[in-house]
Amino acid sequence: MAGEIPSWIGNLTYGGILALNNNLFEGQFPCKEQLLFVRFLDLSHNFLRGPLPYCFSQDNLEQLNLEGNQFWGSIPSALFNLSALTVLNLRDNHLSGSVPKVINATLDSLRVLLLGKNHLRGSIPELFCQFTSISIVDLSNNFFSGPIPQCFYNITFGKFNANRESYETISRGYFMPPLILPFYDIKGYLLKYPTFELPATLNNMLLFEIYFVSKNRLDSYKGDKLDSMPGLDLSCNHLTGKIPLALGNLSSIHALNFSHNLLVGSIPTSFSMLAEIESLDLSYNYLNGEIPSELASLVRLEVFNVAHNDLSGKIPFTGQFATFEESCYEGNPLLCGLPLNKICAIPPTPYSLILPSVETQGKWFEVDSVAFYSSFGVTYLVLLSSFVVVLFINPFWRRRWFQFIENFINSSYYLAYDTLAKLTAKLWN
Repeated sequence: MAGEIPSWIGNLTYGGILALNNNLFEGQFPCKEQLLFVRFLDLSHNFLRGPLPYCFSQDNLEQLNLEGNQFWGSIPSALFNLSALTVLNLRDNHLSGSVPKVINATLDSLRVLLLGKNHLRGSIPELFCQFTSISIVDLSNNFFSGPIPQCFYNITFGKFNANRESYETISRGYFMPPLILPFYDIKGYLLKYPTFELPATLNNMLLFEIYFVSKNRLDSYKGDKLDSMPGLDLSCNHLTGKIPLALGNLSSIHALNFSHNLLVGSIPTSFSMLAEIESLDLSYNYLNGEIPSELASLVRLEVFNVAHNDLSGKIPFTGQFATFEESCYEGNPLLCGLPLNKICAIPPTPYSLILPSVETQGKWFEVDSVAFYSSFGVTYLVLLSSFVVVLFINPFWRRRWFQFIENFINSSYYLAYDTLAKLTAKLWN
């Protein structure tokens, strides 16, 4: 189906499901006259554009899926004031600006927040820390900057209080037939209203399919699988600073992805408390130091990637770490040990320093002056006496010596005389 969505869609007053996904609708969503009273709205994967619609009843809308359109502009704060909202999916649009930092209501019910693949900027607001019941957060492929909020450890990420209804109590296999049947042409839709009351447990189920990257693959979730993979994806942004140590308190989270950012510092040892973690991706950052050996206690860890950082030292090779491939560590030239083909250098054996004795504590260049001059004088006299004796005994060498002395004196005389004459002549001229 193609064309624009007719304006009378806004006249719906029942609290049901409106699913117009995977079509060729274009233009803006009609959102001008009055509030839309639906519980579940799916407009994903169309060609809708313009600012985000927000003409929804504050107490009715529970799941909103606008993924894969061409909506632009900033995110209106009104979307964060929908008190019954459990799923907000705005992925893969052209949204820009910063996320609202102030809201008028506390979204205790929000479970899924997907804002990836947009053009959002600024720091990640601590507003997100108010979503204490959230299970999946995707902020990837944006332009967020600044540090990772410390308060993220307050989010449950799949861990619920005892008084909350567990997803295990939801009746599996429940099927809700589509409410818009059939579509004859773009100007005359036939809308069928439900003749039964929607069960309250639907707010704990994903009626629309959503996607989340974990374990290096894109998984889809629908139905009662909302908490089967609680995760946080902050990849492909411009985040800076160190990874907060407090994130080690997210004991129920299954997937963490901080790859392709500008993070520095070491890998927190507190990550060893992530008991349910299955996928941990810290690649393409500027992390340094050693990989904490305590992480080997993570028995559920299936995917671990720290490639292209500045890590050093020996790689832990016990537990789940014995199953990871060489590609998980590439781009860290100072890492060594299995599975890399680089043997760690053996540290030198410690040795005890030998201290000099009292007799040898003097400086090596200290010399006895009396002995030195005495030996020098004796040596000189011996050489001179030997020379005189040779000249006295051998007349040939004696004549040659005197002749050498005479020639030296004559040469010196004439050299001095000639040089002086030339200087005098130059001065007179």
